[in-house]
Amino acid sequence: MPNKRECREECQEECGELEYRERESVLQQGVGWGVLVALWLGIAASPLLLLVAATMLLGWLSLGDQGLLHYWQPLLLVGGVTGAVAGGWLAERVRLRHGLLAFYARLMNNPELNR
Repeated sequence: MPNKRECREECQEECGELEYRERESVLQQGVGWGVLVALWLGIAASPLLLLVAATMLLGWLSLGDQGLLHYWQPLLLVGGVTGAVAGGWLAERVRLRHGLLAFYARLMNNPELNR
């Protein structure tokens, strides 16, 4: 039968292991959240960039060179806000329906990419 001193040492060793596991899990959770945020931002960025490019192109086609030089800031703002709203909606839709990691896994599992 162990005495009190041995019990305290065993308890301290177990507590030390638990504290290490808790710190490790907090670090792993932080890395996991960082990956998910990066994936969410990647999904949200694609409509944003497409709409900004389309708005600038349409502005150039309709206004010409001089008009684009004069109105590039409002065009960029309109395209950016519209793209950010569309990108946020798309990213949330993907997150809620499929999950971010499952969505990227399905994209990366395409046999066409392995050729």
